[in-house]
Amino acid sequence: MKKNKPYPLYQLHEISDLKELIDYQAQIHPQAPAFQWKTRKEKFTRTRKEFQNDIRRLVNSFAERNIENETIAIIGENSYMYLVVFFAIVISGNIAVPIDKDASKEDIVNMLRLARAGQVIYSSGYDEFVSSLPQPIQAVSIDQLSETYPKAANDHYDPIKIDPDAICAYFFTSGTEGFPKAVMLSHRNMAFDINKACRNFVLEGDTVSFLPFHHCFGLITAIFKVFNYGKTTFIDSSLRRIQKTLKEEKPQTIFVVPLFLETFHKRIWTTIRKEGAEARIRRSMQRAEQLLKLDIDFRRRLFKKIIDELGGNLQYVICGGAFLDQDIIDDFHAWGISVLNGYGITECSPVVAVNRNHFIKKGSVGQVLEDVEIRISPDGEICVKGDLVMQGYFNDPQATAQVLQDGWFNTRDLGTIDSDRFLFLTGRGKNLIILSNGENVSPEQIEMVLSRHDEIAEVVVFAKNSQLCASIYPDPGLDRPQEKIEEIIARYNEQQPAAKQIARTMLRSEPFEKNASQKIVRSKATGE
Repeated sequence: MKKNKPYPLYQLHEISDLKELIDYQAQIHPQAPAFQWKTRKEKFTRTRKEFQNDIRRLVNSFAERNIENETIAIIGENSYMYLVVFFAIVISGNIAVPIDKDASKEDIVNMLRLARAGQVIYSSGYDEFVSSLPQPIQAVSIDQLSETYPKAANDHYDPIKIDPDAICAYFFTSGTEGFPKAVMLSHRNMAFDINKACRNFVLEGDTVSFLPFHHCFGLITAIFKVFNYGKTTFIDSSLRRIQKTLKEEKPQTIFVVPLFLETFHKRIWTTIRKEGAEARIRRSMQRAEQLLKLDIDFRRRLFKKIIDELGGNLQYVICGGAFLDQDIIDDFHAWGISVLNGYGITECSPVVAVNRNHFIKKGSVGQVLEDVEIRISPDGEICVKGDLVMQGYFNDPQATAQVLQDGWFNTRDLGTIDSDRFLFLTGRGKNLIILSNGENVSPEQIEMVLSRHDEIAEVVVFAKNSQLCASIYPDPGLDRPQEKIEEIIARYNEQQPAAKQIARTMLRSEPFEKNASQKIVRSKATGE
């Protein structure tokens, strides 16, 4: 087993733009599978060369139609053709705007207007919805692309030279604190983040993708970076099929948001407790950790049943997007699965830091990427500078000026950084609660503690009249939820200083509203 200590960054070919990402992989691994997916009847595979050729055909079609310098929205579920469309748009000198397919019609219309999209390319199944959109937006389904766009007489793809500083995509922020903003990213932004993140951690096997492609983490990190490693991605469009897909495809690595790990972690422990095996499993975990210190690793054999629930081959989980309880990371480590926690934000393309395969620090969100500057402001805010920082918010200079000063992006997140450039989050600045006595309270840290209880499915902590309140969605199968939740809160309060005690608890009958990346929309979660 490799020791947990510093070691050189991984060496990979560095790209300057997204076209080079496609062309280089098609050149060095032409027959290597790039993407796989299934229909009810059949499993499909596309090689890297086939992927390049499919992009080439669509780029040629755009050229024949003189589609250039256009802003083109994409609406639909995860699919191979979604990726072809995205790359064709950005390589042909247009701007791609991935849109959350699950957003309300009103929000989608507002996003299209905000981005000033002139065209929409959409998945089948959205025909009726797209046809109801305000004109003069032109719309075509992905399935109709080959019919709508004639085959080009000439090849326009190879001669294309990309300007790395050209803005090629707008990604909308998650909107957990209000209406999303359109983040402008250039080829250089995304290429830089791909290059540097791939130097921090390396994939040694294939992956399954189920995070939404309209989300930066789901597209740039879970798709582009895997492609850059030369590995295969199985595309799944349904979160409901996650466990079934993991068992069938047996990935070595997956990219997830914390909610996924929290859900699986709770499910695993619930099963263990129902079997009356908790004490035995915890003893085995302690024994495995002791043996690990002697370079004896029996974890994957000891906990084969748990690993089999996640496909049987899973070794790494790359996690980002929100706070993740260290206890969950520790449990997965004890079972033989490394959780590499990271920190990213849409405005930074998105990865800023990630723990390395064999260099991990407990409690951190990873080692800051090479050639990225981090500054901690006097009030503890994390500020980021480097080629990964966005060009600004589209058509919103005021919002841009609030977060970008002299090349530094103010994340509004709070944290510290150590001598090894490992980043530690202490709170989300935008969520920080300042009580009337001047105490600063991070709601995420309280939520993390409360979420460890199986009885609590979801929780949001907020302030009202300078008192802390907890809105809780109990486990749906819980008997006498009011009584049991009150007992949990009482025990919690006994162990906390006055500033972190919960003064009021409210139970919900429904889960909190979430965005497509499975983050709770806090702005809608604090009403009574």
